[in-house]
Amino acid sequence: MENWLTGGECSFDSNTGLPEADCFPVIAGNNTIASSIMAIPYLKGNNQFCDDDESYLHRWETPTKHNDICNGKSTFRVVLDHPDFTGYFTGNQEASRKTSFEIIRPASSSSFVMVLDVSGSMDDNCDDQPEDCELRIERLKQSVMRWIEYDVPDGVPLGLVEFESNPHILSELRVTDPEIKQVLINIVKKLSAFGGTCLGDALLEGIKVLNRGGVTQGGVIIFLTDGKQSCTDGPNINDVIQDVVMQGVRVITIAFSEDADPNIITLSEASSGKSYFVPDNSGPEVINAAMQGALTYQPSVPSNQVDTIIFEQSFKNQSIISFNFTVDKFVGQNITLEIDFSGNNGSTIRFPDNTMIQLNHSTGVFRHLFKELDVGIYSFELNTLSEESRFKHVSIKVTGLANGLTLPIMTKCWTNIGNSKADLALPDSKVFVIAEVKQGTNPVIGAQVIATIERDDQLEPLKIILQDAGTEPDNVANDGLYARYVTGFEKTSKDMRYSLKCYVEGTDESKINQGQPVSRATVPKSLPNKPQPGFPLCCGSSTLTENSVLYPTGHFTRSYSGGLLEVVNADNMVYPAGRVTNLRAEDVQNPGSFSLSFTAPGLQLDSGTCLGWKVYHSMNLTSLVNEMNILGSVPFLRVADVLNPASLVSQVAGTQIKVNVKREHFQPEMQYYFRLASVGENKISWSNIARVFLKTPVSSGTSFRVGFNILTMLVVFKILISPV
Repeated sequence: MENWLTGGECSFDSNTGLPEADCFPVIAGNNTIASSIMAIPYLKGNNQFCDDDESYLHRWETPTKHNDICNGKSTFRVVLDHPDFTGYFTGNQEASRKTSFEIIRPASSSSFVMVLDVSGSMDDNCDDQPEDCELRIERLKQSVMRWIEYDVPDGVPLGLVEFESNPHILSELRVTDPEIKQVLINIVKKLSAFGGTCLGDALLEGIKVLNRGGVTQGGVIIFLTDGKQSCTDGPNINDVIQDVVMQGVRVITIAFSEDADPNIITLSEASSGKSYFVPDNSGPEVINAAMQGALTYQPSVPSNQVDTIIFEQSFKNQSIISFNFTVDKFVGQNITLEIDFSGNNGSTIRFPDNTMIQLNHSTGVFRHLFKELDVGIYSFELNTLSEESRFKHVSIKVTGLANGLTLPIMTKCWTNIGNSKADLALPDSKVFVIAEVKQGTNPVIGAQVIATIERDDQLEPLKIILQDAGTEPDNVANDGLYARYVTGFEKTSKDMRYSLKCYVEGTDESKINQGQPVSRATVPKSLPNKPQPGFPLCCGSSTLTENSVLYPTGHFTRSYSGGLLEVVNADNMVYPAGRVTNLRAEDVQNPGSFSLSFTAPGLQLDSGTCLGWKVYHSMNLTSLVNEMNILGSVPFLRVADVLNPASLVSQVAGTQIKVNVKREHFQPEMQYYFRLASVGENKISWSNIARVFLKTPVSSGTSFRVGFNILTMLVVFKILISPV
């Protein structure tokens, strides 16, 4: 045994005789251990993955994280199931295995073409609508002009195409500078709506602009439309997808309203682009975020040079708007306040120092740059020029750069279905949201993360609190990835489009997991050279260890637009009870009891309160593997078996549960297996299998640790590590 931090001898706990947490076994080549390279990568001579062959047979029944997540598949089977290994065959006799490298350098900038829908439907959406309705064509013009003026950096090749019954090139590719930007803005100002909607021809015209500008491969098309194909003889979207793929262009699709062609999602998916949905009754924020999303395909820059969104919010039909934003210790340079007005009659802006600015224009963007701000809360107030008037729409955004070389806390969010449409009538069709919150590669844990899912016919968006607890759909706790299922879709068979956004807020409990305090310069073969939360020494169900360095974040806010989410047949959703994926034994055993812990499942996946749960147990692992044989034949924990009977009563999803089990009904020096069944309205869901080795108590009334990682178990119990 060695201490991986110091490289010296391992220390042992004087009370338990067990090695400390920083110890790991050093295994020489002269041994009889049979294992997968995934289990003991530093074992000399261990160079095979387990598979389905008798020589390296995978032990599918062993209760490991891998088996639980991968449904018992061997590591090599998981590898072979990936598209990269299509056509693989055993015994490949490739003559040459020489590796060649191609060094690719990105262009200084991607080339962009905006393909803008100016068909008649872009200015008839306000017929029979309330007075404050905004024409789509006007919203399009305002957002495009704002994007060109404020978001597009100088030096970016940009072209313009408009389309209705026919496409028209408004501007060939031009490298932007202040003068060119103004020329393009003046062109957009003059756009007017009329005619039909020829989607396929418009996309081909966008590719033509790229080609004529010297971009024969690649490029980005921003495709804004509100309609379906209405050409008598022109190609539709599906007809030109192959042309798009051949060009290698990414297509960012922005759909105004439910009427936009459903194939635009197929288009963005085929081109590795992204889709956005802009509800009719939303303010500038939604479409602005979609436009900004196109710039993610620019060559990357260091994260401390990226504008971080620290505040973003929209307001509607108000005469007084008060807001504040927090400058945290991770940002403070080039703080930019941007206020996007739509349909107001002028306003005043009161700054934190009580200075006032009056604006007389009704629609447009106000921007103010603070070169540097100290950490603190900054309050502002907007007022209309008259008491009788109201702001129709106001969107406020604040961005900033990192302080010096400090890495900012950044976030992004997405769904598991990406640009695909989820058919919720299909078996096991589930949608969940994932948000990443990190400082560089270090996870931010303990933050409050909320996903909002919005439609144009809903007064309030659906709000979901995401969790980083290591329970389904989140795989590993405290890794900076927060997730939650979405079960609150409107129950209808129609195609429904939603807009996704995520908000992150730091609290007193939020911390940056900076990993281990020190790292050895020389660590044995295949162990992480510098173990960090993203590359831990031993992964399991949480990145936290006893000696993880946790740095408090203080208060901060971030937001991110996750794009379009589309589902169909939501009226046929049939969700089971939530599945527990983090059932495990607690590290400490008492002379009279031991403990199991897990996160409470919901009635529908991770929402609500399930109808009940039972914890089954056996000394025979195989008796808990076949779910059909468990009910009625395997014993389960009853009230008399536990010290806290309330732990056997279902509680709201997300509650942390600890079951204190009496030792009197279990034999010492034996291993037991546990599995939990959660009951829903439709079917039972089964947890992972946890195992507990019941040590003989050291002395009466003294608690003792039995928790240690699987590598330590190898030495302490001299067991054979099960291949994975």
